[in-house]
Amino acid sequence: MDRCVAVGKNALIVKSADTLDSFYYYKEAQNEIEMERSRHIARLILQHVDVSTDPIFEKLKQI
Repeated sequence: MDRCVAVGKNALIVKSADTLDSFYYYKEAQNEIEMERSRHIARLILQHVDVSTDPIFEKLKQI
């Protein structure tokens, strides 16, 4: 996460997309532990961004 923050918004967008992809995969697999891990990563990302700057951050808030 620290590297994404250091690189900037575009890296956080990519990390967000990866996190959403993982969350939906684990949701389909009914893996609650990994779903919670994805939610944790989402919360970390959302601490470092202005949600209004990209629609993907709004999606991240919903998981």
